[in-house]
Amino acid sequence: MAPDRSAPSCPKPLRRAAPLRGVGRPSFPSRSLGWMASSGKPARNFLLFAGQTAHDRSVTSHRGITMTTVLIVDDHAMIRTAFRAVLSQQADITVVGEAGSGEDGVRLSRELVPDVILMDVNLPGMTGLEAATRILRGNPQARLIAVTALEDSPFPRKFLELGAAGFITKACPMDELVSAIRTVAAGGKHISQHVAQAMAINAINGHAKSPFDTLTQRETEIVVGVVHGEDMVEIGNRLHVSKKTVASHKYNAFSKLGVDSDVTLVRLAIQFGLVDPGQRR
Repeated sequence: MAPDRSAPSCPKPLRRAAPLRGVGRPSFPSRSLGWMASSGKPARNFLLFAGQTAHDRSVTSHRGITMTTVLIVDDHAMIRTAFRAVLSQQADITVVGEAGSGEDGVRLSRELVPDVILMDVNLPGMTGLEAATRILRGNPQARLIAVTALEDSPFPRKFLELGAAGFITKACPMDELVSAIRTVAAGGKHISQHVAQAMAINAINGHAKSPFDTLTQRETEIVVGVVHGEDMVEIGNRLHVSKKTVASHKYNAFSKLGVDSDVTLVRLAIQFGLVDPGQRR
């Protein structure tokens, strides 16, 4: 007897569609930064992608709102987490990545091309100033906000001259952080009020508030390296210059600052807020 072809065949099991790359939730395990450290991956180098492709300049939410994309660069996981928590509550801002070092910040800025970059000033290894220099030289249109934990940082003028669009402190209210991002993303500039006042007073008085303001950018990078405990070979490797060049810039910096030893330099740097004492190795 011939089989009844009118009878429905047994349906094939449905296969789960593979997720699209760069869409939906990120594909990293939901574990803590402590797990990252215990697995041999330093927490400060932890990177977090929010499902963004490398060329997403801006993202449109399901409400049709054009989002401002933000990259956070800070070696303290708690700061990154706090910033992300605040920004995630904003309907028009999304964090597309985090970096725990200057090196990773430079790389992610090129890959993600965020609208705004929050750059910590006092990063170990590649400093915030050096990372900002590389980012802005590679993309002069990048919108970068320097962020410092030090109330009397000597860096505002150097970052602004470099092309940064903003300078704020970590002590500022969170609504100021949000406002700064929106202002900078729209093409404006934002400087924390007390920082702007200090800069204005110094300009009126015609003198630098900090002796470190007299240093060139390269001298500042080398001085920061010395204060962080790097030797001349390590500094040269990081800056891609010879040991002789490092020694020359270091000599010029010491002459301008009126110091004659690394110990004296460290004391002066702490006094004028060039570095956070807790970041020295």
